Amino acid sequence: AVVSTQSTGVSVLRSMGGGFGAFMGTSMAFISDITDKNSRTSRIAIADSMLQLGALFGTFIGGQLMSHAAWFTTPLICVILNALLGFYVMFVIRNPQRVKTPKADSLKEMMTQMVDVYTTQSRNRTRIWILSAAYLFHFTAFLAYAGFFVNYLLMPPFNWPADRIGLISSISSIANFLLVLTVPLMRMAKIPETLIAAVSCGMCAAGFGVVCIAKSFAIITIANILKGGSGVALAVYRARLSKVVKPNQYGQLFMVLNSFESLAILISSVGLYQIYLLTRKWFSGFAFIILAVLEFTAMLLTLWDGYLAKAQGDTDDSDPQLVIQDGDEDQLIIPDQFNANGETVRISSNSSSVRA
Repeated sequence: AVVSTQSTGVSVLRSMGGGFGAFMGTSMAFISDITDKNSRTSRIAIADSMLQLGALFGTFIGGQLMSHAAWFTTPLICVILNALLGFYVMFVIRNPQRVKTPKADSLKEMMTQMVDVYTTQSRNRTRIWILSAAYLFHFTAFLAYAGFFVNYLLMPPFNWPADRIGLISSISSIANFLLVLTVPLMRMAKIPETLIAAVSCGMCAAGFGVVCIAKSFAIITIANILKGGSGVALAVYRARLSKVVKPNQYGQLFMVLNSFESLAILISSVGLYQIYLLTRKWFSGFAFIILAVLEFTAMLLTLWDGYLAKAQGDTDDSDPQLVIQDGDEDQLIIPDQFNANGETVRISSNSSSVRA
């Protein structure tokens, strides 16, 4: 009971600060704000790969410390690392002032600004919805798999020991880290982002399909390596979404994506996990088929977005033209085009440039 109370207290304190989601959202918004369209996908992929690497090292080091050091050593190191990170963010990193972001003085205004991400883009609105849906489906499948894969192998007919399952999970994490690191190389080779994300979703769908029928250690390990491509699609989705919204909406966009991630946690932990529990007696792999369908749907949505982008004349390295409604006339915004004062330049449909 004491441990439960302490864990709840720690969770509350983390939530009051926005938790890991707030850190990720602001980090991705910052990267989007300081990179151009040509390098953004690669930069976000590198940041995501560092997340995978940190998880690998953190899990290993934390386990060793808990086994061989005093109980307070691991929490103390976490506090020190977060303090150093906070100092670096507050006093070393300079906040870019290229785009004036509207302030939200109330929760209602903040929610309105988040909704505006999906309502003010008259030209790219469909693409934003498509990419967001693909992101939600892919992330839900990713979380659901992580949620019941271990139980799947611990229970009959497998009854595998925990160390064997842990080895598979470690191999999958390493594969995820290495595959995400290939994104910058693929972008240097001018491989289309749509193709990168679609293949990633296809790899995950294939991995889930194999897991539902495989029985051997080798085949299940290979399936988990295929599933390791999940991080590739997440990086591409984040980058592509940032390219079809206004520059002053990066923060709102990634906060919306964090909300989608919370929704994915709810769907995977409550809905899909319950389906797994209900169906495991007659076909234990049925839940993995559902995950494969989710990944296949995300792949189709990704290809649809690529088709729309091509039809609009947008490329991975160009700035999509964002048309917004402003009174009685449409205004064309070319992202990342700034004047000498660091202000966004708007090009009116019937006049010369005006300042945002």
